[in-house]
Order: sequence, then structure tokens, then C-alpha cells
Amino acid sequence: MNARESLFYPALRAALGGHFVRVENTIGRGTPDVWWSFGSHHYWIEVKVFENGIVKIRPEQMAWMTKESSNGGTCFIIAKNYEEKYIAVWKFAYHAFAFKKPYHYPIYAPTFTVTRPSQIKPAINNL
Repeated sequence: MNARESLFYPALRAALGGHFVRVENTIGRGTPDVWWSFGSHHYWIEVKVFENGIVKIRPEQMAWMTKESSNGGTCFIIAKNYEEKYIAVWKFAYHAFAFKKPYHYPIYAPTFTVTRPSQIKPAINNL
């Protein structure tokens, strides 16, 4: 998690509630930043920030989320755009990303966008 992602993390944690665990994994490259559960729902979240208008996903992150989702898990990429003041949320799907060395980039619109972290949980509940 880079410095700008770390600034976004506390607001995200406060807004989502539930069992929100920041994962610091130096062994398994590509593991998402957060494991989040509430009620009977369990999700992996990769926290990102837009850099020059784009969200960059490393190849090992793509591989991890692809394996998790193909085995029934659900992953989200939640990215804050500091310049345009919104948060984009993608429910992970492998076909929604294009590879251009050295990163993968979303090629579809986000699953939803919000202006405040508190709007994320209700939107996920409605998926």
C-alpha cells in the first residue's frame, strides 16, 4: 500500500465497519490489502488511488484475484480519485482488465462510483 493509499485506508475502514483486517503479507505476493467481512459476507479488497487518471493493478495482484474469484471468492478494487473527488469500485472480473506492460488497467466502467466512503457498503449490499 503506497502513501496515498494509506491515507485513504482509515476512512474506508471506518465507513465499512464489520471485521476489517489490513493484510500485510510479505510471503504471498499479490494478496489484496484488506479482508473484510460483515454478516455472512466475506470479501477481499485491493485499495488503490488513481495515478494520472488510471488505476494500476500489478500482474501478481491480477493472478491472485483471478484464482480467488475462480474458486468462488469475491474481490473488489476500491480506488480513490483525489483530483476528481470520487471513489470507483470494481467487482473483480478478469475480462474487465487489459494488460499493458508492466500493469493491468480497468477497461470497463467501475461497477459503481460514490463520493463518500460511507456510500460503499450500501452499494455493495445492493449488488
